[in-house]
Amino acid sequence: MAKLKAICHDQLPQSSFINLRSLELYDCPVLKYVFSLSVASNLVQLQSLLVAFCPEMKEIVSKEWREHETASDIIAFLKLTNLTLQGLLNEFVGFYEANKLYSNREVTTPEDQNVVGTSYDEHQSSRSFERAAFPSKCILWLQNLEEVKLKYSNVDVVFNLKGHMVRDGQAVPAFSHLQNLFIGEYRCQHLWKNIPRGFQGFQNLRYLKIEDGRDLQYVFPHSIARLLVNLEELNIARCWEMKMKKKKRIRRA
Repeated sequence: MAKLKAICHDQLPQSSFINLRSLELYDCPVLKYVFSLSVASNLVQLQSLLVAFCPEMKEIVSKEWREHETASDIIAFLKLTNLTLQGLLNEFVGFYEANKLYSNREVTTPEDQNVVGTSYDEHQSSRSFERAAFPSKCILWLQNLEEVKLKYSNVDVVFNLKGHMVRDGQAVPAFSHLQNLFIGEYRCQHLWKNIPRGFQGFQNLRYLKIEDGRDLQYVFPHSIARLLVNLEELNIARCWEMKMKKKKRIRRA
């Protein structure tokens, strides 16, 4: 779908996409986001999402310039269990970028002159912020994920846990249903970062596989490792920057 620029455009009826259960997007070279906040809030039946080889993709969920930031508070992918993000390259900033700043300006296009459009503020596009596949703002949206696959993409952090995840006044364990996590050909420096004191989560993770983790120097901080009481299999391959403790050689008599 080489020319696909948006899955939907303008205001839709409130019940739009309410029965969508599976979505796969391949090779959309100009698509910059998958869902607006208003569409994402309707996806209560979505079970599986795959987004692959969309080099201009910035976010999976994006706040359009007409939408208010508080719209993100009502989003919950209640049935989403399988998520694959693959081939999202240098433009990708994460599943959702909170507090995005827009400025209205006139945009000139060959087809329609002087169209009022939107753009990032200059300081926003300078990428001084930390790109996270899963920023803290969207973690509560994805509480029922069971399998996550991340391949051929570039971010700074996979799970940015900054802030205290609270629902109805109580702390909520993050990704408590996640069982399988695969990361391959992925350029990132941290899998987990900004872990708050007393954080709980990932307690049902059973299989973790990391291949070709470029720039990754370690897997678990201690505060995460102690939570992985059900981890059964850990597979790490070709992570050349990984810091390893030297093993003493044992001489046989």
